[in-house]
Amino acid sequence: MKTTFIALLALCLCLGCGKKPDEAANVLFVEATKLISQAEAKEDADYKAAIADYEKALELIQKITDKYPETDLAVKLVSNETVFTGQTLAQIKARMDWLARTPERAEESRRAEERRRADEEKRRAEERRRAEEMRRAEEKRMARAKLLRWEFKTGGRVYSSPAIGSDGTVYVGSIDGKLYAINGKSKGLAKSPWPMRGQNARHTGRVMK
Repeated sequence: MKTTFIALLALCLCLGCGKKPDEAANVLFVEATKLISQAEAKEDADYKAAIADYEKALELIQKITDKYPETDLAVKLVSNETVFTGQTLAQIKARMDWLARTPERAEESRRAEERRRADEEKRRAEERRRAEEMRRAEEKRMARAKLLRWEFKTGGRVYSSPAIGSDGTVYVGSIDGKLYAINGKSKGLAKSPWPMRGQNARHTGRVMK
């Protein structure tokens, strides 16, 4: 009786308690596939848990190739022909590596966002600067408009200093070859100081009586 029991136990150990190598490999394969599916579902919410499930699945796959190398499944795994949930073993390993870089990718994204915000702030600062320049230019224009009594456009540029006669007539020469006598009835203009180059009396622009 004892001898018979020992013989049966030895047979069970040799044959895997009636389970053939292909069947045992298939069981491990199914468990690995379930773990991979779980990992895929966890990737967005908890990448660390996803990596842990992938690692467990790879351990089961490694058992298939180590314990049952003679099975067709082991051969296909080694040759990267077997597909788990649409992915080969090489693709799953690459996915794990990609997930492992999640903190690094997050840091890259953070830096990119900081650069984007800095560029946006720089652009807004430039817009504010231009708006301020336009505001100041408009203030100067309005201030000049308040002081302006009249204006006259000659046929060319004016380089000489204008002269004001005793009757208030303004005399000015232009590069168009003409001498203009402008009757501007503005007492303020007549009393305004005219620029005098080098404090030279010959360039005061005054009309001698």
